[in-house]
Amino acid sequence: MPRKAGFSAREKKIRKKALEKRGAISLEDQPMEEYEEDESLPRIRIPKPVLRVLLILLACGLAVFLWINRANLAPDRVGDWIQESILGMGVGPGFPTPMAGSSIAKDNFQRMDQDVVMVSDTSFVMLNKTAKELVNRQHSFSTPVLKVGGSRALIYNLGGNAFQIESRSKTILKRDGLSHNILAGDISASGDFAIVTESEGYFSELTVYGKNTQALDTGDYRYRYYFSDYYITNVALNQEGSSVAAIGVTAYEGALRSALYVFDDFENSEAKEGPDYIFEDNLILAVQYLENGNIAVVGDREAYVINPAAGQQVTYSYQQRSLANFDLSDEQILLALSASNDGRSCDIVLLDETGQVSSEFSTGHKVLSASCYGDRIALLDAGTIYGYSSTGEETGSWDAGGDAQKILLYSYDSAYVLGISQIREVSLR
Repeated sequence: MPRKAGFSAREKKIRKKALEKRGAISLEDQPMEEYEEDESLPRIRIPKPVLRVLLILLACGLAVFLWINRANLAPDRVGDWIQESILGMGVGPGFPTPMAGSSIAKDNFQRMDQDVVMVSDTSFVMLNKTAKELVNRQHSFSTPVLKVGGSRALIYNLGGNAFQIESRSKTILKRDGLSHNILAGDISASGDFAIVTESEGYFSELTVYGKNTQALDTGDYRYRYYFSDYYITNVALNQEGSSVAAIGVTAYEGALRSALYVFDDFENSEAKEGPDYIFEDNLILAVQYLENGNIAVVGDREAYVINPAAGQQVTYSYQQRSLANFDLSDEQILLALSASNDGRSCDIVLLDETGQVSSEFSTGHKVLSASCYGDRIALLDAGTIYGYSSTGEETGSWDAGGDAQKILLYSYDSAYVLGISQIREVSLR
């Protein structure tokens, strides 16, 4: 039988192997569909040095992500973090939005990251920047006070005997029927918290609780201290929950005396015999830990930055000016000081985290509320927000509404506004 033209299957196979060894394959020996597939999907070879660099960058990015979220990645926080991340997604109806309840105290209107959290006379509410309602939980407190630490909020009934701890996803702890009435409280980013109450036989009683406590009146606490000389009015924790600052007041020789206690040795409750710092004739209004570990203290006559590790105190005197308003951030203190009785024509003073004056400039405004974000300063005066750089340059003005009571910058060019009956958002572009 005559042989057909072309190669047999066996010969094609042998020929192909031979050509492969020589590094060349004829298009005649490769089916057209395979050739077309190779043409449409070319193989990309990444050089090994480039691949190594990409892997190193990926590892570094992952390490940074884990470091930033290290508190949320703790075994007891992972579930909450996932739920909160999912809960925060979505778009709301936008601002303005009605207020839950009939009134909100200025100090109970705060930020949690870029969300706004508030406690009205009836509810604890959280909204994201599109006005989506993330949380709306009722409370029964007659005089609620809100404290925010990281992704948690402490709400206590001032002068009452109940408190609760909230996150975006749930009520973490709810306690009532305490033995004594609450005078002050605070919560750290770590979840540890402190409650100051009245006390039998003492002026005040401080109790520091761990993040997993049930806060019972037994030994379920980290630290407890009894104050015999000062009536405690304010308390603050650092981010790690490892240090507590407590502000006390008393009368001394017919004048007001304030004091600061710093607790960082929870193993020995008898170690402290008295206050660490005393401030004569100065009513302390606020205390807060700064990012570098120093403590910011704002009074009605002077402000202080305390370095507890070195035992140093830096004092800033208002020099006959009255404190019209102030704002505390993690890195600085903003003071609005007025030389007039009506609070107008305020001087703006910025103190850095060491207590040094980083900026000082004058305005013609009465400061009803002040807020900082980075080097951006926002001042509220008669329904108008005035923007300033940290060097005192005015950057613009925006309508906040005639009923505006407080402003909160949540980014460089955006602010939440607390009105009488609604919450608004203002763009400062």
